[in-house]
Amino acid sequence: MIITGTPFSKKNQVQSAKRPVKGGVLLKELRVREKLSQDAFAGRIQETQANISRMENGKKTITKSVAKRIAEQFNVDYQIFLN
Repeated sequence: MIITGTPFSKKNQVQSAKRPVKGGVLLKELRVREKLSQDAFAGRIQETQANISRMENGKKTITKSVAKRIAEQFNVDYQIFLN
């Protein structure tokens, strides 16, 4: 059963598809694609696992310097991680 206005409704799915993707979401997608744990990735970019979690969940802003370290690991432009 679909209830209008819930996260599972068609209306909300269409609206969320139009929103720009946040840096933390991209970080998580790339990290998972590479089969890296938060802890393993944190070590690669000299961050803590807790900070990786906060960035992925939008609770911590990804700074320019951190974005550059992340981008270097995935061979992408650092600006995609900046909100």
